[in-house]
Amino acid sequence: MEIRGLIKLYKDLHKSGKITGSGVERHNELVSQYRERLMQSSDSNSHKRLKKASYIKVKGKKWI
Repeated sequence: MEIRGLIKLYKDLHKSGKITGSGVERHNELVSQYRERLMQSSDSNSHKRLKKASYIKVKGKKWI
């Protein structure tokens, strides 16, 4: 499965309330890996995809 598909899956599970803190942390790890790959690529549409891949906020933690 592609990393974008996993990110979307985790996001949908979070919206439906089926995952907890550890699932959110995994989602945020995948997002940071995805963002790193996009920043290294020279694709002209990468900035649009970077905006779509956002972190899920966790109580008590900051994700930049």
